[in-house]
Amino acid sequence: MRRLLVPLVGLFLLLPTPPIAAAQPGTPGASAPPVELPTSPVGEQLAWVLAQLNGGAATLTEAELTAHFAPAYLTNVLPAPVLLDLLQQTAAQYAPVTVAGFAFPPTATGAVALVTLATGEDGAAYLTIEPIPPHRITRLDLTEAPAPPSL
Repeated sequence: MRRLLVPLVGLFLLLPTPPIAAAQPGTPGASAPPVELPTSPVGEQLAWVLAQLNGGAATLTEAELTAHFAPAYLTNVLPAPVLLDLLQQTAAQYAPVTVAGFAFPPTATGAVALVTLATGEDGAAYLTIEPIPPHRITRLDLTEAPAPPSL
């Protein structure tokens, strides 16, 4: 599987909310229970990213994008217009993107969400955020899932 989305940076401060259920593939009533995202800033940012990949990117503005990504990323890695275009292209090609679980328990500043794409491919969304408010995204990759641990 080729690399689907390059690292992204940015997160705005979100108020704590109850667990967020991530969409699951399959027909209603026939799929596994939804995966709950962490009730933390990293979970809120992951929910925001999933919302963008599942249609929100079509109307996303540079100002909204900039509020979610760390300035250093937008300056040194991808400027907002390029990042916005990449996010919109990825959403158009791979939505819906659903969370199947996590490769490792999420931490306060990072998560590796195992995802399934509309193409049937499995992958992983690697996300890290700033440790202090406003908790902007410092890394976002949509790429191959990590290999399972060897015994």
